Amino acid sequence: MSPLLPDFVFLPVDGNPYLCTVSAAGVVEPRAPAQGNADAVYKISTDQKFFAFLDSANKRFAVYELLDAEPWLHRIVSPTNLPRDCVAYDFILHEGQLLVGGRSRSQENIWLLDYSLVVQPSKAWQALEVPEAVRKSGKSIDFLYVLGQTLVAVDNVIRPKWFVFYDLSKGTLPTPVGLHPIRVSSAFEGIRHGAESSALYALFSAGAGQRGASSYVQLYFKDELAQSAAAAALTTLPSGEASGGDAELIAAQASSKVAGSAKAKRVTARSGSRHGHDLTLNWKFFMPMGDDSDEFGDWEEDDDFEEELLPFGSRVGRRKEILPDPKVLKLKAARAKRKELLRQLPGASVFAMIFCQDYLLLAMGEQGVWVANTAPVLRDRRIELSARFRPVTSVQLIKSLGFEKLAGQEGGVFVLGRNSAEVVEYEWLSLEQIVVSAKARSRSVLADN
Repeated sequence: MSPLLPDFVFLPVDGNPYLCTVSAAGVVEPRAPAQGNADAVYKISTDQKFFAFLDSANKRFAVYELLDAEPWLHRIVSPTNLPRDCVAYDFILHEGQLLVGGRSRSQENIWLLDYSLVVQPSKAWQALEVPEAVRKSGKSIDFLYVLGQTLVAVDNVIRPKWFVFYDLSKGTLPTPVGLHPIRVSSAFEGIRHGAESSALYALFSAGAGQRGASSYVQLYFKDELAQSAAAAALTTLPSGEASGGDAELIAAQASSKVAGSAKAKRVTARSGSRHGHDLTLNWKFFMPMGDDSDEFGDWEEDDDFEEELLPFGSRVGRRKEILPDPKVLKLKAARAKRKELLRQLPGASVFAMIFCQDYLLLAMGEQGVWVANTAPVLRDRRIELSARFRPVTSVQLIKSLGFEKLAGQEGGVFVLGRNSAEVVEYEWLSLEQIVVSAKARSRSVLADN
């Protein structure tokens, strides 16, 4: 029987990354300096028994086993570079497989290294098959998640964008089994950050247009994506037969099927269904370069806020405008204020995002941490004022730049950032602090209204 490992997390100590343990009482103990170069990124495996780092300009990996006592870590895969001209953007360790998403000149964008092997082969990396729709020049995989026995890869940069689903059957190379479209809301839009809860995926993206810069936080429901992955089976086509158009058709048909099955339980679809993204909810934040006349673009309003058509009368060729009903004016004013509050976010400087239970947190640099409660979104399948982003006032760091969280524990998160001396530090932000701050802000908003 293998020993029970402590809870591990990577945190900065005196400005340097350390492998740390966290006790049941929340006491953090630095155990060993983190390996890798100054640009290293660390991730612990889904079974909490291994970790890997990525460094050397996003090109080099090494894998370590975690131990229950000193020296706390043991290297099992020596530092090894990705194939030539390949760059990594995200990675995940799952059931002995190091899965890496990124880009390359050969249009490969997802690779696998089996770290369960005692001796690595001369060619350690295996490129996974990429669906035709995701092979366009410039395409990349920026985020990876595991949903049951499915690998969910987030395709970015070039339109159209996709969730790409891979089957993770044990002992075999993951194979693509489906696609689902990602909503594209503005020109030159790129996905910058991602996060997941037990029920949701969240993506932060930013783009630009003639009117100015826009940023978005999109929500996707895991249960609906799981249905889409099952419905959009690419395995029904012989390998290599799916052209770009075929793949788009398969994904669109799957999206339509899932939307139809979920329609009965959804209060309303808030995703601009005429664009074929029935499974998306999003916040939109706009920073105008000129007059913001379009406001929320294709945002669909609540029925309670629909504009009434004002009647007009005509007599002897002369038209007289009837004065608008005061109730209509009040509803329009309430709608305008609601829009403004929903898109309240101090710019687009989002450095990281994470879920703590149903609370979605954004690290906003000098603006601190902002939070939105997604519980009402899960309940109603729509974004209301109760789910708008609000600042969390308890953060003491002068710059909030990232997050770390213990796997499987939802009592809070570690906020990473810089203190007044510009040294990288961490601060514990408990769930209670998050909830109290959000509730206090909610009461003040209600009082203002």
